[in-house]
Amino acid sequence: MKHSLKTALIAILFISACKESKLSETPQKVIYDVVFRDDIAGVYEKWQSEDGKYGFYYTYTDRGRGPEYTEEIALNEGNFIVKQNIKGVNYLKVSTEESFTSTETTALSNNLMGISEGEFKGDQLYFRYDGSPAIYEILAQLLLKSETKKVPIYPEGEAILTSKKSVSLSDGSNVDLLIIKGLDLNPVYLWMKDDQMVAKISGNLHIIRKDLSVMRLELKELQDGIEDESLLLVAKNL
Repeated sequence: MKHSLKTALIAILFISACKESKLSETPQKVIYDVVFRDDIAGVYEKWQSEDGKYGFYYTYTDRGRGPEYTEEIALNEGNFIVKQNIKGVNYLKVSTEESFTSTETTALSNNLMGISEGEFKGDQLYFRYDGSPAIYEILAQLLLKSETKKVPIYPEGEAILTSKKSVSLSDGSNVDLLIIKGLDLNPVYLWMKDDQMVAKISGNLHIIRKDLSVMRLELKELQDGIEDESLLLVAKNL
């Protein structure tokens, strides 16, 4: 009898432990430091949920200002966004909410420009107005896979990968600097390791994956040199 009770107790404890372990399971997050004016000012996190969607959280502060966004994205087999929801506040602390949904033939977007509907076949990338850096990583992944190094933007436009520079850092890490044009007047610079974004450096705002945080200034110095070379080339061609 004592043996039976002991066995039953062990079984109950095992089942309880399993249940507790399952409840405490959380999706693995990838965390980035957000550095503003050389100080850690916020965080960027990304994870994949159990339903296959991707979640993102992004915030930083600048003297009482700064954005804070929670974002959810669903991708199709081609890695294009088919559903997206963004909620939070922008840099000026104004509440913002943006969404994008699609079917096999149409897309509906609700953003700063209002609500609009258009033709959509799942082979264009919707580029949000405000949100986390997630869109840049998705765009980079598409560009790296594209034979033409071009990705059509929904509802119009085109992003172009003009350069990919491979760099070996002093800690032995091998990374690539992508230079992307077509999104703004100035090119976008994005640091990738394989198909994952490790850093995005733009002026005083630096977003860098925690495992490479100590390499931030080295990445910035390398990027500054490449940007200066590009400006000199533009000046010579004027």
